Amino acid sequence: MDKIVLSNDDLNFLLEWRNKNADLVRTSACPLKKVKIVAPETGITLTCIRSERELTVSITQNGKSKGKLTFEVLSFGMYRLAKSNTNIYGEDDIQSVVTVYASTMALIAFGDDTEREPKKKRSSRVEKASHKPSKQRKANGITYILRRSKSEAYIVKQGSHRSPQGTFTVRGHFRHYRNGKVVWIDEYAKGTGDKKSKTYKL
Repeated sequence: MDKIVLSNDDLNFLLEWRNKNADLVRTSACPLKKVKIVAPETGITLTCIRSERELTVSITQNGKSKGKLTFEVLSFGMYRLAKSNTNIYGEDDIQSVVTVYASTMALIAFGDDTEREPKKKRSSRVEKASHKPSKQRKANGITYILRRSKSEAYIVKQGSHRSPQGTFTVRGHFRHYRNGKVVWIDEYAKGTGDKKSKTYKL
């Protein structure tokens, strides 16, 4: 099952983002049908399973089960509590659970989408050389984290990186091939849009 890891700062940011984008959150976006939302600093894990008309959330804290909540997905993008087999959560806590889930799904679906643009197909020679993901990684799912800057926020796979936007300069460098050949690559411009400058400190 895929996992999204959110720090306390991420959760605070997510709630602020929700307040500014309430219409997006109410679309009931569901990019991930099964996902664990983990808040390591609080020890809380929400295991969310979503169908077309129902959302089930199992809650654990520090490895101990705290119960399960079932929500009905309403036609206008809201969630209504249908069943609860836990009595330790008040109305505010129940609302927080569904808010975190709905906001996270909306951010994945509608946040900055450059991470989800299809990559250009590489040549077959490169594809043969690339490593296939291990079966263990597939079984454990993908871990996502929230990244944000002054102007945008997006949820990405842990360990991935984001290329700079706009036109930017790539420094000259040596390219090392598997056969031992080394070739110098001159500095060149890459990307599209407005030029971005770099400052190097030596």
